Amino acid sequence: MQVTEPMMSVVDNPDTHWRFLQYFNLYRLVIAATLVVTSSFFGSILTFGSQHPEQFFLISDVYLLCSALLTLTVSSRWPGYLFQLHMQMITDLICIFFLMETSGGILSGMGVLMTISLAAVGLFGNERYAMFYAAFATILILVGQVWQICFYHAGMGSLVYTGLLSLSFFAVSGLASVLSIRLGKSEQLTRKQSADLASLATINQLIIEDMQDGVLVLDAQHQIRQCNKQAVQMLGMFRPMEGLVSKRCPDPLIEHIRIWQNAPDKILPSLVLPDNQQVRTRFVRAGRGEQQVIVAYLDNLTKLQAQAQQIKLAALGRLTMNIAHEIRNPLSAISHAGELLGEELGKREDMRRLLQIVQTNTQRIEKIVKDVLYLNKHDRSERKTIWLAHWLKHFGSEFCQIEKIDPSGLCIEVQGAPVLCFDENHLYQILWNLCQNAWRHSRGKKGSVCLRSYVQKNLEQVHIEVRDDGIGVTDAQVPQLFEPFYTTVPTGTGLGLYLAREISEANGAALHYVGNEPGGVFRLSSREGAC
Repeated sequence: MQVTEPMMSVVDNPDTHWRFLQYFNLYRLVIAATLVVTSSFFGSILTFGSQHPEQFFLISDVYLLCSALLTLTVSSRWPGYLFQLHMQMITDLICIFFLMETSGGILSGMGVLMTISLAAVGLFGNERYAMFYAAFATILILVGQVWQICFYHAGMGSLVYTGLLSLSFFAVSGLASVLSIRLGKSEQLTRKQSADLASLATINQLIIEDMQDGVLVLDAQHQIRQCNKQAVQMLGMFRPMEGLVSKRCPDPLIEHIRIWQNAPDKILPSLVLPDNQQVRTRFVRAGRGEQQVIVAYLDNLTKLQAQAQQIKLAALGRLTMNIAHEIRNPLSAISHAGELLGEELGKREDMRRLLQIVQTNTQRIEKIVKDVLYLNKHDRSERKTIWLAHWLKHFGSEFCQIEKIDPSGLCIEVQGAPVLCFDENHLYQILWNLCQNAWRHSRGKKGSVCLRSYVQKNLEQVHIEVRDDGIGVTDAQVPQLFEPFYTTVPTGTGLGLYLAREISEANGAALHYVGNEPGGVFRLSSREGAC
């Protein structure tokens, strides 16, 4: 069975092969045009065509015409590459041979042009082709020189020059073939290394994206070269109105980098982010010289503290659940007894006031017991697809009606068509609690509370923000906002925001306080998309 030998060349890209033929043919056109011009205007001065000037001029014209025709075939890429390569080589060798013979043979120096063509076929053909055409060129110049000796009485010493030129043909062809093979292997190695680097870069990016901590790669000017979603979320680099991620590193982080550069062993303080999260920073240098970069690691201390608190509350929850069940029975008895006493002693003003205090506090304790009992059920979610544009309008209307709020006091803004997968009752409870708090601390005017939703495409997240126009939250209160039983309202239980965050996490979402603008702003973030 015959096996076709693959063509060994500098590159395996077909476009590069054709581009080589175009350049090689351009060189041929220049040479042919130069010979035609010199033979026409300077034929009597130069040695070109010394034996047969008219034939030299005719062959130069034929050479130029063949070069022009080959230009058209190369441009159309028909016939195939190998066929055109052979055609060009045969045209070169035969035309140069006749030009050399009409100029006096080997001593005219025209044979050097064959060497250039043989070098070209050695580079972009293969070793077999190169040796074949070197032998073909050797036969041509030997026949031609014998012809010169027999009919033009050339000296026998010219055979020495013929032998040396023939040796140069084989040497140039062989060296060009070896160079082509080595360059081909080098290019294959380069391509393999490029593919490995691309694969490694992809793997690194996947690892960075999968890390729970934020990672940023910064250059010497503190411009962000690479970062993961966690870092974008932590540092608030996303601009919702423009849908872009800022490439400039936030100033607080730059200040930490400068402190680290001046004192690498110094323990850095925690970094307070715009949404009042606390982050621990670590920095590492990578690379050398101008390519050196700084890798910044951001550990979310708020999340770590929340996890530690979750472990404590899990143990506390089991205790409080038992206590809550035991409290409900005597609490119901106290409430019922108070109602009976109200019927008996309700006419007395002092007794009615005392009974009212009993009823108010029993209701408050009942609410605390319900919230504590709900702690054990918040992770039981039944998610479904929620189209927020319609759902938020219905929620706002119901909230204003039940809370007896003027509808103009609550504004609803929805950008695009946000969709999320969430337990509807859980989302209802979270937003109700946030809107209640927002209205309680607002000025109670038109548009005092704003419920806004938008999609962050680059992170594939849906955000729901609840804003008010009050005085906001003080810096001292922010770390305690989501702690259980912490409240600034005398009648509150201190479990509302804590429960809202727990319910959010049970649905794979996150609830944060993002600051004062100037009133308080809470943001619920969840994955975009239907269930």
